[in-house]
Amino acid sequence: MQVEYFQEPWPYIVIDDFYSSDVLEKIKQGAKEAYSQYDLKPLDRNKCEVPLEIAKLDNHDYESFFKELNKNRDDIKDFDEKYGFTLERWFNFIVPKDGKGFEYPLHFEHPSKIMSVVVYIAPDEGTGTLIHKANKDFFTEIKWKPNRALIFSGIKGITWHGYKCNPEHKYRLTYNTFLRKSRN
Repeated sequence: MQVEYFQEPWPYIVIDDFYSSDVLEKIKQGAKEAYSQYDLKPLDRNKCEVPLEIAKLDNHDYESFFKELNKNRDDIKDFDEKYGFTLERWFNFIVPKDGKGFEYPLHFEHPSKIMSVVVYIAPDEGTGTLIHKANKDFFTEIKWKPNRALIFSGIKGITWHGYKCNPEHKYRLTYNTFLRKSRN
């Protein structure tokens, strides 16, 4: 795994080769099977819960990522002792229709999502995540590369981002893991 830490315009981590190649192939197959039973809606974001047998393949230490991202935030100190964490996993599949693209609007994470992990799965070429500054000006794109993870903790009014699927890419599949606060 190649891990890079960034602080601008807000803290995030980019990791290449997030899953081993055999786990990545099982994730792709699991997504294909999950969506074969799903009513896909073109020009929409199709969320599908990751089957348990696929979720069990993931052995990353999400709590460590969370602590690294938030080590300089006073509002997060002792967060895990106060609330605890719950993991939630989703496939996010976008299928543009008839040569039209799809763009999910600029947003920051819901307050219950205390950390988001987006892993680009397929196709081989696509559009990554568009990172914006607090004033909503474009900053950079986390380039699409299969098995690349973008990890960040949402900060209200700060962690602006969006994503899209250009018509030439036909579809966009990501594996999303969210760390949510849970009550003890």
